[in-house]
Amino acid sequence: MPARVLAPALTVACLAAGAAAAERSDAAQFDVYLGGFRVGHVSLAAAEGDGRYSAEARIESAGLAGLLRRVRYDARAEGQLRGGRHHPMRYEEEADTGRRQSRSVMEYEGGVPRIVAYESNRTSERRGTPLDPAGQGGTLDPMTALYLALRDVVPAELCALDLELFDGRRRSRMWHYPGQEPVPDGDGAVTCRGEYRRIEGFTLRDMGEMAEFPFAVTYQPDGEGRHAVAIVRVTTLYGQATLVRR
Repeated sequence: MPARVLAPALTVACLAAGAAAAERSDAAQFDVYLGGFRVGHVSLAAAEGDGRYSAEARIESAGLAGLLRRVRYDARAEGQLRGGRHHPMRYEEEADTGRRQSRSVMEYEGGVPRIVAYESNRTSERRGTPLDPAGQGGTLDPMTALYLALRDVVPAELCALDLELFDGRRRSRMWHYPGQEPVPDGDGAVTCRGEYRRIEGFTLRDMGEMAEFPFAVTYQPDGEGRHAVAIVRVTTLYGQATLVRR
């Protein structure tokens, strides 16, 4: 999960709806480091129950980066659970990059996304040619994908991530390399390797700069039968970014 995927995100309140009756809940906070400096913070909270799920996150600049340029991304997704899979129904995001403030909302019908709102303070942006949402059926929104990538997993789910994302304009994929066995790191920790890849809707410049972003996720056993994400290392345009769980 490269900086641009995680970036513009931090602090999330509890999932007020359904938290008390949730069949499972997840909550995590990560500090983000780049070049040895703390540059951001990620907060995530989610709940599943009664055949539904909801997830919220905030990613926000911190440390020296926060002083130089304030970046914030808030997102929320909710959807249905069917056949062990997550099917988004609604996605909302608000982003502030320091130069651009935007808000967007997508809703889903039959697994096909539809953009119901988009607002931005910038009328001219280098953002590529947007894809038609009608052709993006079966994809996940960025918030659902972030939740699935960072949530606690049972041993059978280790190194098994494979997600197709659509953010309202662009399509990408995030997956663990197939066929790999989790690599033991000591103290019960294991590491899975994978990649985030830009697919369609990006500018030629973006694709030329970097289209594939390798990453490694280290999980620690939580003592309750699951493994929790402890460290994520991502290759970005600016070097290796590292997320460290608090």
